[in-house]
Amino acid sequence: MTGCSHPPGNGMKISDTGLDGFEIGLLALLRHFCTSFSAPHSQAWMNAYCIATERWGINDGPKAAQSLLVVTEAMRRSRSTPFVFSNPTCLICREHITPNERQFMQAVHAVRRGNISVARTAAMMLCEGGDTDAFLQAAVAMAGLFPASDMPAGPIDRMFARLTGAAVH
Repeated sequence: MTGCSHPPGNGMKISDTGLDGFEIGLLALLRHFCTSFSAPHSQAWMNAYCIATERWGINDGPKAAQSLLVVTEAMRRSRSTPFVFSNPTCLICREHITPNERQFMQAVHAVRRGNISVARTAAMMLCEGGDTDAFLQAAVAMAGLFPASDMPAGPIDRMFARLTGAAVH
């Protein structure tokens, strides 16, 4: 986690990223999960689930948080260096996005829109050349549950099949 040296990372504002409202919400959860990994005593993962439930309700909130946690864990296992993220509790830092967060969210954004080539490129950068299969499969599974509003389910099903080798019916 970056400290509160305003602004963190490259200073890019979240509002300039092109992320939709759902993805901006996921970024907030991601930061709390990462806080929990870097400071286990914080139990910040509980904040992530509470925020998700407040944003998306008792049915979709925990499902969004859990699916994001699976994507995050896959990313963590494939990286060799720490993931740099903004402090989710700092009013200034949380308005900016770090380069690592941007790569993560670019991959999620692309998957939710069926753009696997952009997702693969972002995942390769994010995972530092490590295996991206588990990360992309988890992202596709999450996108199947929460596709972009302008994205029909069919392309996500086909993308998942391409990544996993499963048959599409």
